[in-house]
This record gives sequence, structure tokens and C-alpha cells, in this order.
Amino acid sequence: MAAGILAVGMLAWAAMTWVRGGEEVEKWRTRLAEQEAELKTTRDELTAQGLRSQAFQKSMNAIPDSVRQVSGIEMTAAARQYDKTIKVLQVTERDIKLAMTRSKRKEAEALAARKAKALPIATAGAGACLVASLVALVSRRRDAA
Repeated sequence: MAAGILAVGMLAWAAMTWVRGGEEVEKWRTRLAEQEAELKTTRDELTAQGLRSQAFQKSMNAIPDSVRQVSGIEMTAAARQYDKTIKVLQVTERDIKLAMTRSKRKEAEALAARKAKALPIATAGAGACLVASLVALVSRRRDAA
């Protein structure tokens, strides 16, 4: 009887340990989901900025030479601004990807730590349950004999 109570207690302890470790894993999963959304937004913005830059460059060919000579400095500055914005967005995209990789690694580490804590307890609980059932079987045979 005591072995059965011990087994149930150990299995409950393992379950509580598993649930408690889930908070850390969930934190990293939430952070990863936020980073994926941020990456999608950055990629959309990068695509839009690239299309604007292409449209600007194509429109420069349609401008007469006389206007280009007069406002050439402003047009060059605008083209540089597009290029700068694209470069910043590319760096931001790279940083987000690195942060996502870091978050995935941290999530895997948290999951491994969760398993490392709960699995031995669950194994001991299962072993205690097996011992309790064997003891119960042996005592029934003795009582029947």
C-alpha cells in the first residue's frame, strides 16, 4: 500500500515538475512567434522599399536632361536615402534572424532541462508503481494460499 502511495506521489511530482518547466519553454516560444511576426513585417517593408527604389530609378530615365542637371543633387540624395533605408532593413532582417536562432536554441535548452528534471522522477514513479503492483500480486498469492 505504501509503495502504491509512493508511486502515485512520484508520478504527481513528475507531472508538476513537467508543468512548471513549461513556463520557460512557453516564454521562448512566445518570443520566437513575436520575432517571426517582426521578421515578416521587416521583409514586407524591405520589399516595398525595394519596389519604390526601382520605380524611382525607372522614373529618372523619363526625366529630361535639362531637369536632371538642375535637380541632380536632390535626385542623387533621394536615391541614396532609398539605398540607406534598404541597407538598414537588411541589417534589421539579419539581426532578427540571429535573434530567432538564439531563441530556438534557448527553447531547446529549456525543453532539455525540463526533460532532465521530470524524466528521472517519472521513471522512479513508474518503477515504484511496478514494485507496488508486484508486491500486491505476491501478497494476494500468499493470502490465497
